[in-house]
Amino acid sequence: MRNKSIGETYKIINTLQYTFHGETIPQKLASYCNALQDILKTHQKKDDNTNPKVVNDYLILPISELNNKDFDLLKEYMSVLNPVIFNSLLSENILRYENQKNLIESNRKYFTHLNESFLITFNKWKFTYRALF
Repeated sequence: MRNKSIGETYKIINTLQYTFHGETIPQKLASYCNALQDILKTHQKKDDNTNPKVVNDYLILPISELNNKDFDLLKEYMSVLNPVIFNSLLSENILRYENQKNLIESNRKYFTHLNESFLITFNKWKFTYRALF
């Protein structure tokens, strides 16, 4: 589900890129587009750019921060930027990443507990086995 949401985010980014490619646009929008391009370039330069943490830290969070800087710009270009859908997708990505992270941490703790329980049981059996012989 997270990958689908990331794909939808890219659709909005690509729509923006193709809509304004080669066009003369207002300075505020140009600054937004350039900042968005910088985020995409920074993310693409990462060695493991499909790693969920890298995607979250270098793509999703920076775009979300960029979108939260200038609501007036997003409102002015609502038909192209789709800020409601765009920000909803970004929020969904952030929440899904946090859920993933929490699930992994929860599983790590569970397996650590299982390991500790196994070692305790193993040591008890070892002691009992020695006592029999």
